[in-house]
Parts: sequence; structure tokens; C-alpha cells
Amino acid sequence: NATAEVSFYIGEPSARGKGFAKRALTLLMDWGFETMRLERIWAEAYAFNEVSIALLKALGFTEEGRLRSHVYRQGKRCDSLMLGLLREEWPAR
Repeated sequence: NATAEVSFYIGEPSARGKGFAKRALTLLMDWGFETMRLERIWAEAYAFNEVSIALLKALGFTEEGRLRSHVYRQGKRCDSLMLGLLREEWPAR
């Protein structure tokens, strides 16, 4: 189907906010669209993870759907957002 899911996690708190995830995702999107010739890359983010959602949107991902009360995290039910990026939406970098 020429699609792929991307996931990322910066576990070490001291490494967060330094642009590592953005740089890694940029390289991965370039590789996926240019080398692998993917047509679509998608990601899932929990609704409470505003930082990850903002990063994905800054990279051009669009919210495509919301799975309501999909997962149990941090002691409560929460939504899961599905975000997608199409090849034609990814600018050459």
C-alpha cells in the first residue's frame, strides 16, 4: 500500500525539547518519501500528548481522526488521534 506508521519517544527528560525528535522525523520522512517512495506516513498520538501532536502538525501532518476513549493512560480513559502526511504534502528538504 506504500504506507507506513511512524512512532517516536524521547525517554530521557534531559533530552527533550532539544530538537532530536524533529530532526529524526525530518530525516525519516525524507527517506520514506524519497527513497522508499511511500505515498502516506501516519502516526498515532494520545490526546494528552500536546507536544507530540504539535510536532507532527509542525511537520505537516493533518489530524485525520480521533478514536474516542481508546486507551487507558495516566489513570483514565483518553482519546487517540490519528495523523497523516501524504507525499505531495511533504516539501523537498
